[in-house]
Amino acid sequence: MGGRSPSGRRVSSVPLGSVVALTVQLTTPDDLGAVTLSVMMPGGLEPLDPNVATDLSSSCGAGAETRPSMVTFSYMRLTAGTSSVTIRAVAASVGTFELPPIRASADDQPELMGLTAGGKFTVCADCAGPTYGNPLPPPKPCPRDCNGNGVCNLKTGKCQCDPAFRKSDCSSVVA
Repeated sequence: MGGRSPSGRRVSSVPLGSVVALTVQLTTPDDLGAVTLSVMMPGGLEPLDPNVATDLSSSCGAGAETRPSMVTFSYMRLTAGTSSVTIRAVAASVGTFELPPIRASADDQPELMGLTAGGKFTVCADCAGPTYGNPLPPPKPCPRDCNGNGVCNLKTGKCQCDPAFRKSDCSSVVA
């Protein structure tokens, strides 16, 4: 994705007409083939098309399609680690809107996908500046990454073991 890293604070509301940056981070422990990242825009925000609005969006090395309701990035290959992309958008309609989950999925393995949490976002007509939200807590790693025998719940830091395994790190086979 892009070479930019997220900057600034998390914003929960902005004045009408503001240009905002939506930075999405994608983390994968493995190299992947083709990946699609679908960023549904909250109502009230309209993405700026990088093909029209010069100097407003970073190049991310992937095919991108910008529509009023969604920006979709298509990657031929995604390497292990954390990547990010920033989308610029303008606050175009007043109101409080749902912030839809962002979806990433491996094209050849549809079961390999992830979603962000949703939220709310406000565009206000009479506010003087942005309102900042509370920062999200960092993900909690699981013991020994569940030994490859389960799924790590990054919110709690606890493994959800596959049926044939147990213990906090999914290291023991059920007899």
